[in-house]
Formats: sequence, structure tokens, C-alpha cells
Amino acid sequence: MGFLLFKLAAVNFLAQAPEQELSFSLNVLGRESIAPNELLEISTSRSLSAPDGRLAVFVGKADVTGLLVQTPNGVKYAPEVLPLPEGVWDVVVYLVNAGNQWKEAARWTVRVLAELGGNQEGEISGEGDRRPSTAVSQPVDEPSRLRVKPTLTVGFKSQAAESHFPEAGPVPRATFMDGVVQAGLHSSFNRGMFGMQNQFDLAGSSFRSEALRFGQLGDSAPRVDLSSYLMVFQVGRARLQMGHVNFGGQRHLINSFASRGLQITVPLRSWMDFSLAALNGNSIVGWNNFLGLNNRKHQVLAGTLGFEILPKRPGGVRFEASLLDGAVLPLSGFDQGVINDAERSRGNSARLVASDQAQRFRLDSGFTRSRFVNPSDPLLEQGESVVPVRESTERARYLDATWNALQNRKFGKSQTANLALTYRYEQVDPLFRSVAAFTQPDRLQNQVDLTATLGVLSLAASHLRSHNNLSNVESILKVLTRQSTFLASIPVSSLLSPTKPVRWLPASASWNWNQTHQLGLGTAPGPGFSDPSQIPDQMSVNQNATLEWQFDRYRASYRFNRSSQDNNQPGRQLADLRNLVNGAGFGGSVNDKLDLNYDVSVESTRNFEQNRIDHLWRSSVTFNWRPTPQMALMATLSGTTAGDLQQLSQIRNGEVDVQWSYRTGYEKSEMKRVQIQWSIRYANRYARTLDRLFGFGSLTKLQTVNVGMNITFF
Repeated sequence: MGFLLFKLAAVNFLAQAPEQELSFSLNVLGRESIAPNELLEISTSRSLSAPDGRLAVFVGKADVTGLLVQTPNGVKYAPEVLPLPEGVWDVVVYLVNAGNQWKEAARWTVRVLAELGGNQEGEISGEGDRRPSTAVSQPVDEPSRLRVKPTLTVGFKSQAAESHFPEAGPVPRATFMDGVVQAGLHSSFNRGMFGMQNQFDLAGSSFRSEALRFGQLGDSAPRVDLSSYLMVFQVGRARLQMGHVNFGGQRHLINSFASRGLQITVPLRSWMDFSLAALNGNSIVGWNNFLGLNNRKHQVLAGTLGFEILPKRPGGVRFEASLLDGAVLPLSGFDQGVINDAERSRGNSARLVASDQAQRFRLDSGFTRSRFVNPSDPLLEQGESVVPVRESTERARYLDATWNALQNRKFGKSQTANLALTYRYEQVDPLFRSVAAFTQPDRLQNQVDLTATLGVLSLAASHLRSHNNLSNVESILKVLTRQSTFLASIPVSSLLSPTKPVRWLPASASWNWNQTHQLGLGTAPGPGFSDPSQIPDQMSVNQNATLEWQFDRYRASYRFNRSSQDNNQPGRQLADLRNLVNGAGFGGSVNDKLDLNYDVSVESTRNFEQNRIDHLWRSSVTFNWRPTPQMALMATLSGTTAGDLQQLSQIRNGEVDVQWSYRTGYEKSEMKRVQIQWSIRYANRYARTLDRLFGFGSLTKLQTVNVGMNITFF
């Protein structure tokens, strides 16, 4: 009874808060280059809680989440079996919540070289773009060495109990027990000029609906299937890759197209290289179509020839020419819906990347010509008389130029100043389409970015102008978009007192302002936009401010957001909205074993057209208790209350989530290692809705108990 009263009180007064922000650090950050097999360790400022979700990590376009090893302060990735490829890559950390929503949490750029201190494989351009070069290190003539590393995780997940209200008949799988398995085999071999690396990963589930290819094969899908594989063979400076690869650096023709297939890279000279790829038309898994090239009508063929204009400074001035011949059929991928129609495109592209030796000026530009064909599809036409789609040849071009006016310019005793100006231009013709790049056609865009740092003060500003309907078609509405953004961040306590920060002042303060104006030009004939009130003329403004305090063990934050939507088209001048959000968070480590956090926010939304004001209250309490190094107990108590001032409607939600986990293991050597983890989770959700205007209400309750166990070998 005491627990029930506690839960009911929490529902009335607590609410779910936005995700608590984390800070991340990378162990190799700040170093000029790293080795292909160097350990990457990502540390977090605190332990993850249930609202944070789980971590996912990408190196370049490769998802290495399944290869991560948990550490007391984060995760680590050891690319010993399959070394990192040479080049400049982004390391990106995502937070994935229970609803499988991904949020980027951190991003760094690392340069991978075969031999530290050797020729650099590329330079950084813009926002982490990779500039490939022909400088490929020769393998070291060392004795033959074969490495084999298997991985195997067997798990059991079950729902031991479930209850819900209202009763609406039997619930499918109210209780269940499923088995899951993840296995992999990583191997490498090097001898003289020859090198080989292989990686095979399998995944399976005893529950057929969770099979990898259930969306494609239904009940015929194998319960254990090949999730991904990659085989890399290198002879001298030539490299062949088979399996799940990604190809292309042409923004509008083929841009990091990831699928199963073949890719070969051959440096023809010290200043010239050639790469060729044949890939399946979409992402696939499973043992069938092992190479991904079974169907010629569902393939992407592409090649790139690159030239280093300055061979002594790879990446200084590089020119690339690419060709593409691609076709896709309306076939569903294992993780995506069906393509609406068969498509085919052929095109060519040229790209120029340049920078001066001091990296004060950087240029990235490209031009693409693509011929797109949308062949007739009897399945879609269904016997109707359909006007055939006209084959079209369209163009796209872009230019990104950055000038570092100030680069680590010193002032004062130890302060530095940086100032960078970037201009971005992009034009994509109407009806432009390439099957290997996702581009918005019929658009002209110009953007200017300004970033500056003055000691500890960081500033950024940008202005974007774009419009569509480049051919001025009368039946299509032309819309102008003007967007301005300004950001500022400053550590207040350190700025006022650099030698001894003032503890009661915010450790950091940030402000973000964004204004977007969309304006339609003229009126287009026809029923769609014949009335002036249907022509958009909307101004949206969004502001965010954040203050954060940091103490020895505790931290606090305050968040403010104000957004507005102002409509100025005739007849809709009152169709305006305004939203205000105030939030605060408090938390920290009571001791080395216990973390506590509390978050609360109040939101107010005003609809001027309906003369209505709605309020929303959210709050949550979370704690993470680690009584022993092997045991952890996490709990989240949250709730939401919403309603309008006239009390016409009311919504009340509550949630209790408690999870206990215990981990133990045995390790004698790399091949004699067993780790076991048990977990028990209790979840209780409550939702009530009341609408007095229409006279209806609803009440739903759900309680579940889940038990799981994972056994990891090797």
C-alpha cells in the first residue's frame, strides 16, 4: 500500500524531463594522427541512465557498436583484427533511446596513417569531409602472422508477467521467453606485400518476427542469419574489398553509398589513383546474393579517377572524375520500405579539392551531370493510360570555400583568436536525380557562415538564402527561404576570474537564435494556390538559452526556450503560435556508488487564432546505485501533466521504471573468457485523458516484468 501511494503521488506531481545532456571525450583527441590498430576509448562524464538510452558509435560510415567493450567510464573499440582504413574519418557517438530515436551526442575527426610520421592520407575539409590521396604506405616486410578472434554472445530475454487495463481480450505474447545470439569471426593475415582482413557477423533470434529478413521473407526467414561481412585483400598498394562497403565522394552523383558488393582501389602512380565499385541497389543481409551482384538490373556501378596536382603535398590540390551507371528495382531492403518504382540513372561528375599549406584557405567544388530514366511499370499503372515519364538530363553544382582570416592568433598572455569565413553555393536543376545520392532537386541556395573564438568566447553566425522553381513553371509555387542563425557560448566563471573561477557563477552560458522567413511569390493557377491566403508568408523565430553550474560532485542547469510562428498572409494574420519553456536540472554523485538527478520543465503554448493557452509540466527523478562493482540498480520515476486554462482537456501520464543488473565473469586469456550478466526490469505506466468539451475520457495502465541474461564468450 505504501508503494502504491508513493506511485500515485509521483504521477500527480512528477513529469518526464528532457534527456540529461552528457559530455564525451576521446583519448586520441588532439593528436595529429593515429595508427590503424590504435585503441579508441570514449569516456562519459557520468554513468548512463535509462532516459539517456544506449550508445552507438560510428567510425566513418562503419557501425562499430557491436564491437565496443564496456569500461568503468565509457566504452572502447580496439581495431586490432580489422584495422582502421587510412584516411581522415569522423568518430560519431549517438544516443539511442527506447523508441529507437537517434540523437548525435559527440563528433570528432581523426587521421589514420599506416605509419605515424609518414605521408598524410588526407586533409580535413569543411565539416570533416575526407580528402583521399594516393599516398598509400607500403606494407612492412615482416614474418607471416595470422590472427583469429571469434566472438559469441548468447542471450535470453523474457517477459515474466504482464497486466494491463482496460481488458481488451488476450494480448499477443503477454509472456514469453526468447533466445538471441550474436556471433562473429575476425581474422587477419600479413606476409610481405600481402595483407588480408576478414570480418563476419551473425545475428539470430528464436522469435521469428525478430529475424533479420522477416520483413522480406516472413515465416521463411532464417532465425540465424549473416548480418554483415567484409573481406579486405591488399597487395602492395592495391586493395580489394568484398562485402558491406561504401563508395563515393561526389555529393550529387554517388555519396558514401553503402551496400554489399565489390570495391577495388589501385594507385596507378604516386600522383594518380583509380577506384571502382559494383554494389547492390539497396542494403541487404543474409547468405543469399553473397556478393550482392546477382541482379544486373538492381546494381550501382561507379568509378573514380583521382589526380594529385601537387604530388609533393597530397591533398593540396586534388581533382577527381567519376562515372556512374545505376539501376534500382522496387525491391524492399531488410530495414527499409519498398522503392515506389524502378529507376535508372547514368551520370558523370568532376570534383576539385584544394587548400594552401597552412590550411588557411580550403576549397571544395563539384559539377554533376545525370541522365535519369523512370521506365514504365505495369504493376503501378494497373492497365490505366499513363503519360510516360520523360527521360531528362539535368545538372547540379556546388562550391564550398573557407578562409581562416585568423588562425591561432595570440593576444594577451595565453589567449588565441580564430576567425573563419565560409561561403557555400549549391544549385540543383529541376528533375535532377541520381540513384546513388539523395539530393533535393529544383533548388538554388547560397549560405555564408562565420565562426570565431576569442579566448574562451565562441561565436557563430550564418545566413542562408534559397528558392525553388528554378524554371519558373507557372503551375508551381515559388517559395523564397531566408534563414539567419546566431550562436554564442562563454564560460562565465572562468572569464571573470581565470585563475580562480567563481563557484556560484555559471560554468558555461550559451545562447542560440534562429529566424526563418518563408515567402511565396505570386499566385499559381489552379485550385491548389488560387487564393492569396494559401500563399505562405511565415516568420518563425526560435531562441534557446542555457546556464550550467558545476561543483565538485554536483551540477545544476537552467534552460529557456522561446519560439514563435507569425503568419502574415491575407486572411491568416491571427494564425500565430507562441511557445515558452523553462526547465531546470539538479544532480550529481552523492558518493562513489550513488548518482541522483532531478529535472523539471514547464511549457506554455498560446494559440492566438483559437484564443487558447495550454500548459505542460514535466519532471523526473532518476538514481543509479552501484553497491558493488558487479551490481547496479537504476530507477526512473517520471510523469507529465497537461491541460488548458479553461480546463476543457487534461492529460496525466506517469511511469516507474526500475532495473537491477549483476555482472560476473571469468578471464584467464583472450580465448578463455566468459562474462555473464543478469537483469530484471519492472515497468509501470499510467495514462489518463479527459476532454470535457466532447465529453469523453480514457484510462490505460500497463505493468511488465522482464528478465534477461547474456553470456559472452571470448
